[in-house]
Amino acid sequence: MAFLLSSPDFKDGDKIPPRHLKTGDNLSPQLEWTDPPGGTLSYVLLMEDVTTADKAHRHWAIFNIPADRRHLAPGRSSGARTEDLPHAVNDFGEPRYDGPHPSDSEHSYRFRLAALDIAELPILEDVPDAATVWDRARDHIIAEAGIMGTAKA
Repeated sequence: MAFLLSSPDFKDGDKIPPRHLKTGDNLSPQLEWTDPPGGTLSYVLLMEDVTTADKAHRHWAIFNIPADRRHLAPGRSSGARTEDLPHAVNDFGEPRYDGPHPSDSEHSYRFRLAALDIAELPILEDVPDAATVWDRARDHIIAEAGIMGTAKA
């Protein structure tokens, strides 16, 4: 079996439903994963717009997700967390999910789930930014699973 990330809300490569867009209900999608590799002690999740040429724009990051987890429930609103898991500050300056909001053509959004060999990331800030979380996770990644979705302006 393979380490896989999926969502009952959209299939890999499909359009992300309006309720998950920033202009919609701004709800984080439900995410589920299977078959994490042996030695997994925690997970980090990152959602980013990968359409821009210069750098990915980070919309959501959660870290120190316990190793026994196999899903993240859908969100309630842009101001509410789905659970009491640590959120990093996204590129909108908020420690929460902010859904797709492309300003021009169709954009692609990647959800990345990294299985880590460490139970908690060594974070110095109380609320770190998403880039810092992913950077700290890099040296501890055992495997990565992902799903892509698209959204149009």
